[in-house]
Amino acid sequence: MGPSDMSTPQLTHDTQPVPSSASSPVSMDDMRPRLAAELAAGLLPIGDILTRFDLTKQQLGKLLTDPGFRRAIVDYREQWRDAGNARERIRVKAALAVEEGLIELYNMYINPELNPSARLDAYKQLVTLSATAPVKDVPENSGPQFSVTFNIPGAEQPLTIQGSANPVPSQES
Repeated sequence: MGPSDMSTPQLTHDTQPVPSSASSPVSMDDMRPRLAAELAAGLLPIGDILTRFDLTKQQLGKLLTDPGFRRAIVDYREQWRDAGNARERIRVKAALAVEEGLIELYNMYINPELNPSARLDAYKQLVTLSATAPVKDVPENSGPQFSVTFNIPGAEQPLTIQGSANPVPSQES
C-alpha cells in the first residue's frame, strides 16, 4: 500500500502516540477508527503507524482479520478520495511535509558550519512554525478590532470610525 493507493479523512491531525498502558483510558476499541483512518490514508509508513499506536505487526494482523475493521478502512479510503475532500488531503499532506522538514530545519539551525544568517533564518522558521514568537504591540486586554468607513456624498474625505471591542469591567454599586 503506497501513498497513492490510500488516503485518510481528517483523523490524521493527532500526531500523539495512543497510550496503551493498563491504566490508560484509551482502549483498542477507542483507537480503531483512528487507526483505520491512518491505514486508509497511506500517508505514513506502516512502521510509523505501528509506533504511533503502540502496536506490533501481529496485533495489526489480527485486527485486519476483523471484517468490520477492514470495512472501516475501505469506508475511510472512499471518504478520503472523494473529490470534495481535495482541500483536506492537500492540507494534511502539506502538514506532513512540513513535519518531515522540521528535522532538516533543526539540523540547519544547530550546524555551526553554516552561514550565521542561514542559521538565523532556520531559527525564525522554527519559531514561526511553533507559534512561539512573542506578540508585539498588542495591548493585554484588547479585543477584536473594527473599522467602519462612511462615504458621504459631497464630503472631502470619508468618515472612518475605528475601535476595539474591549470588555468593560462591571461596576458594582
